[in-house]
Amino acid sequence: ALELKNKYNISVIYLTAHADDDTIFRAKLTEPYGYIVKPFDETELKSMIEIAVYKQKSDRKLKESEKWFKTTLNSIGDGVITTDMNGSITFMNPIAEMLTGGSRTDAADKPLEAVFNIINEITREKCENPVLKVIGTGQIIGLANHTLLISRDGKEIPIKDSGAPIILNDSDNLGVVLVFQDDTDARMAQKKIQDSE
Repeated sequence: ALELKNKYNISVIYLTAHADDDTIFRAKLTEPYGYIVKPFDETELKSMIEIAVYKQKSDRKLKESEKWFKTTLNSIGDGVITTDMNGSITFMNPIAEMLTGGSRTDAADKPLEAVFNIINEITREKCENPVLKVIGTGQIIGLANHTLLISRDGKEIPIKDSGAPIILNDSDNLGVVLVFQDDTDARMAQKKIQDSE
């Protein structure tokens, strides 16, 4: 059953005479769409099959939607980090990995500050955690000017970013999304203009 699920994504309904705890435990590991113990009613089996087919279609749509969403976030040219309401990282795209120097695998479930280390370029003081600011206000925020991201290897990268709440159904706050980009080129261009003036 597990092989059918993993290789071919086929729904499995168990029809069995065994209802002991060990058999049920092993069946649960394969995430079946149903478990019917003999003797059974034909109507019950038919209903279970219809529910399984419907649920499988829903699961496929959900997986396709998740895949599309993940592909979209991975394709964005800015760094994207999402956190839960506790400020623990739930997602990082490749640009965020490159800028922070951390991998999404290592960052998963860690506090944002463990990966997204930001300081004020002028005062060299640690900046306020943008996740806490977004959660506290419930609004979109932008980082102050002159913010530096300190990557894992110690490289200082000027960035500009914004943070926004992830809101479900116009009311339930699920966490925060940070979008940030390397601002080195823009800062250099601005410096050249100031120097020429």
